[in-house]
Amino acid sequence: MLSRLVPLAPLVLLAACAAPAPGDDLAPRTVTVTAPPDPSEARPVVAAVVSEQVPGALGSAVAECVMTNAATAELVTIAGAVPSDPNPDVVLLIADILARPETVACATAANV
Repeated sequence: MLSRLVPLAPLVLLAACAAPAPGDDLAPRTVTVTAPPDPSEARPVVAAVVSEQVPGALGSAVAECVMTNAATAELVTIAGAVPSDPNPDVVLLIADILARPETVACATAANV
């Protein structure tokens, strides 16, 4: 009989480790999940960065080209930045998107 119980010993020890200690608070815990920024929230950040180099209507057209040619993950990253003070990584990301052939073609088509 003992030989049949020996293989269960590691499981019993594992269960003992996972069991709450006496007096532990067993009340349900509230977990707050923060959703990632909406990609459309990148628009003011892109507009602010682009307008520093290309003001006015031309800057708006270039910013729209960036929005159109950025991947969703890139827009989410950009959306997490503060429009008035984007960090250097965000500025470089926008510059990388601007340098893509599709973005250049978009800006050219917009007569920029």
